[in-house]
Amino acid sequence: MALLAPFYRLWPDARVLLIAQAVLVGLGAGIVTRSAVGALGKRIGVAVGAGFVLAWGIQAMALFDFHEVAFAVPLLALCLAELVRGREVRAIAWALPLMLVKEDSVFLLLGIALYLAVRRRWRPAVGLAGFAVGAFALIVGVIVPAIGFYGTYTYWSSSAAAGGALTSLWTSLTTGKAIVLVLVLLAPSLGLAARSPLALIALPSLASRLTSANETYWGPGLHYNATVTVVMVFAAIDAVRRIRARRRWNDQTIARGAWVLVGVALVASWSLPLGQTAASALRPCPACAAKTAALNAIPDHVSVAADDTLASYLVDRDYVHELKPDLFDTTGHRVFPEYLAFDRSLDGIWASPPRDDGWREKLIRPLGDAGATYQNVCEYVRVDVVHGVNVVLYDVMIFKTPYPSSPR
Repeated sequence: MALLAPFYRLWPDARVLLIAQAVLVGLGAGIVTRSAVGALGKRIGVAVGAGFVLAWGIQAMALFDFHEVAFAVPLLALCLAELVRGREVRAIAWALPLMLVKEDSVFLLLGIALYLAVRRRWRPAVGLAGFAVGAFALIVGVIVPAIGFYGTYTYWSSSAAAGGALTSLWTSLTTGKAIVLVLVLLAPSLGLAARSPLALIALPSLASRLTSANETYWGPGLHYNATVTVVMVFAAIDAVRRIRARRRWNDQTIARGAWVLVGVALVASWSLPLGQTAASALRPCPACAAKTAALNAIPDHVSVAADDTLASYLVDRDYVHELKPDLFDTTGHRVFPEYLAFDRSLDGIWASPPRDDGWREKLIRPLGDAGATYQNVCEYVRVDVVHGVNVVLYDVMIFKTPYPSSPR
């Protein structure tokens, strides 16, 4: 993340993160395409690159605001490109920096070690696995506790012990979520990726997610499948190369099939993140305009507690806390913001069906301990009646609090 600081210094705007993510995905796509062209020829390789960009895992990550896993996309692509060429030392060199991206990259490195072990490359496999486990232990056991507020690695709560892991895995299978996830990952290559031993690299990552107590990890959405998609596309490249070597299909048949899949993916993208983004860009966004108008009532250089759907509009000009129940931050300390920015369409009292316990609505009530009330600055709201039920399209409310300016 620190690598982006100079660019944010040049242009202090939250959209720097989105531009950086787009560049990183573009670098990954370029590496994938170049590798596919080198292994399969230009017609097939370009189709593979296009299919990679249209894959659900890449589209979902691009739609999910920003996540540091974007840095792993080109690094992993460079690693797997070298593995496809049989250059194991170079591949390992590109794999090692993955531990600087995110601590759960340990599963990617273990997957690469598993692939090397299957190929009976025991020494590099053991060395890479040892490095991965050691780096993970250092990060979660020493570094994070030393610099974090809680003095511990808090994501252990998302993991599970042996019994809980088996329960989570069984639940993910019986509910069909694990099956849907696997189908989404294999569909772009019509299952051909599973024919390559490179697909083994994805197994530790998938196993860590499907055995987690957090069901969010089981699904195909958000950013979780970006790196797995990189693995699947290189596995598909390797599988097609093996099929070509046996002369089962000729290049013309493969190229036609690849471009048909790209066409199908492009049509299907209308209901995937790409289609959502295009649709929102082509039509007016009253909710966006309402948010902008409401947040313009907040001055610059003040402290604000804002819902997470509003915070990105404010972080470049104000000191922002995430809006939490009773105005406590994630470290358990009370915050005293000058302004409150509510997205009340998220509140259970307004939303249909209810999504929480209405704590946003409770915050609007008088402060019992201080005896003070908030000053209503403005509210932009639009409610439509659908089948006799009030549906809130947007409801943004700004309050001025009695608190003085909070120190930065």
